[in-house]
Amino acid sequence: AIYIDGDFSAELLEETLLDPLSGYMSHPTVTSGPYQMTNYDEKSVTLALNPQYEGDENGVVPTIPQIVIQVGNTDTVISDLAGGKTDLVVRCVRQDQIMAGMQLAATDDFGMKAYSRNGLSFISFCAEKGATSDPTVRQALAMCIDKTALTEQYSGQFGMAVDGFYGIGQWMYLMANGTMVPEEGAEEEWADLNLDGITKYEFNPSAAAKLLEENGWEMDRDGVLSKAIDGQDIHLRLKLIYPEGNGVGPMLDQVFIPYLNEAGIELETEAMPMPELLKKYYGQEERDCDMILLGTNFNDVYDPTGEYDDNGTSYLNGITNPELRELAINLRSTEPGNATEFCRRWLRYQDKLSEIIT
Repeated sequence: AIYIDGDFSAELLEETLLDPLSGYMSHPTVTSGPYQMTNYDEKSVTLALNPQYEGDENGVVPTIPQIVIQVGNTDTVISDLAGGKTDLVVRCVRQDQIMAGMQLAATDDFGMKAYSRNGLSFISFCAEKGATSDPTVRQALAMCIDKTALTEQYSGQFGMAVDGFYGIGQWMYLMANGTMVPEEGAEEEWADLNLDGITKYEFNPSAAAKLLEENGWEMDRDGVLSKAIDGQDIHLRLKLIYPEGNGVGPMLDQVFIPYLNEAGIELETEAMPMPELLKKYYGQEERDCDMILLGTNFNDVYDPTGEYDDNGTSYLNGITNPELRELAINLRSTEPGNATEFCRRWLRYQDKLSEIIT
């Protein structure tokens, strides 16, 4: 619980809970868990033992006095581990990182654990205005990225492309694709649950160009498609931002931009420090871009209702779709313990996400 003294308002929250220097959202100094935060600077978090923590149900308390969590250099993360600069690394998805880690794990001094990610890397749209507010543009963009080549170049055999906003470590996905087996006697309940309803956008730049032409986009004198939207001439000159140090961003020059050009779309890419990028993603700063490349991890209890306002507009991508909001609310309203129905409603939500290409 957090106590705030004063008249409850947005201004009060900015001065207290959300204050970047002392607010509880970034500086939660009072905690009930085994550790408490002693330092935070947007690049690293320092945790120290909580003297008030009495232990878990068996009375066990941690013994490591201090833990520092920080973003590693993607190019040196494994060598830093081997040299003792770090003690543990997570979320290594680049093929060269994984191979180097496997070599370390072959010795007696290191170990490793492989797991399916409960999240994914994706491109988010800024669809509150401009070209990406047109769903046909979003569909065309989806058909111009060679996801297979990108996955092979970046993760090799250790990654896979997906067709929706889900992670292959989510239990709903595992049940829907048949990887996770239902309990004995419940097979019939799960028999009709699958991913067949998810709209797939196959890699096809020619089809993307035809789709745009059929929906009123015309080539201008510079060889770029344009169209009048809400009384404004919109040209398909787009901008994508990605986090500095992200290995996927530069690969777009080979697996995305050339195929966009084939379809009459220009794309500028820009690397940006992660804190600045997140401010744009969460709408804390004005967004002067059309797309954002980043990754996310889903909570174990999946609940997307907080993404939408009362009109069904997403705070994250600007797309307005009241039906999508209702599907999210319906998912959240599933009776506790009814895993089959939760999965069924999750699939309906995923089907709609892919249909409107969020």
